[in-house]
Amino acid sequence: MKTTVKYVVLKGDDYQLGTPLHEEQLDAPADFFDKIPDQLILNQRNFRLKYKELNRKYSHYDEIEEAQHIVVKLIAI
Repeated sequence: MKTTVKYVVLKGDDYQLGTPLHEEQLDAPADFFDKIPDQLILNQRNFRLKYKELNRKYSHYDEIEEAQHIVVKLIAI
């Protein structure tokens, strides 16, 4: 499934509220959302997962296309 994951910082000494850290597009299984760990290392910094949200879209026009958009909100630790 086409997946877009966006990582956003909610709180941190070096970051303002809502600072986007990283965005990636990948081909991931439908259960990728459930496998996101509670702690991540991005840009050589440690972050703790605060909240994550998932939106799935299904398109049935010419061909069936499934896509999911995941927003991961983090706190710097």
